[in-house]
Amino acid sequence: MCVAGLTVVGGLVSAMGSVMGAMAQKQVADYNAKVAEINAESANIEAGAQAGQTLDEFAELGASQRAAIGKSGADPSSGTAMNIAFDTEKKRQYAFQTDLWRGHVESTKWKNQAKLYEAEGKSAMTSGLIGGFSGLLSGVSGMSGGLGQGQAIGLGAAPAAPALAPAGATTVPIPRPKPRPYILGPGGLIVGGI
Repeated sequence: MCVAGLTVVGGLVSAMGSVMGAMAQKQVADYNAKVAEINAESANIEAGAQAGQTLDEFAELGASQRAAIGKSGADPSSGTAMNIAFDTEKKRQYAFQTDLWRGHVESTKWKNQAKLYEAEGKSAMTSGLIGGFSGLLSGVSGMSGGLGQGQAIGLGAAPAAPALAPAGATTVPIPRPKPRPYILGPGGLIVGGI
């Protein structure tokens, strides 16, 4: 009985260890997912800041170009001056959109990483619960002296006679009970005897 009790306790400890380990792995994965979400948001914020800086730089460039054109006496609304202004505006828009796109790509990368961490956490928890249930079952199966490990249950068998009888004593055979047939119900459950 002591060995069976230790087997059950061992199974419980194994089950608890598996579940606790899974919970720890899930907490780490959840933390990493939150960090990845924060990084995704940071990437968007940084992209907006970079795009704003790009607009400021092009605004300074445009002001310098207008000042140079005005100093030269050329008409800013025609010819080369207009082409320069148009080209600068086109480059400004391209640089602005590129900054925002880079931020979007970086943010998407971090969001995907967060989803991967969440999936890892769920997987760790599922595997820990399965491992815990398995450990619990192996401990309970050990409670019956190895039931479930290839030993027959022995329903209806007579208990074994004592190995040694006192000297001069006669042994009385123990009558065996007659096995009773049982009726099996849905799902193989025993519902009564005949």
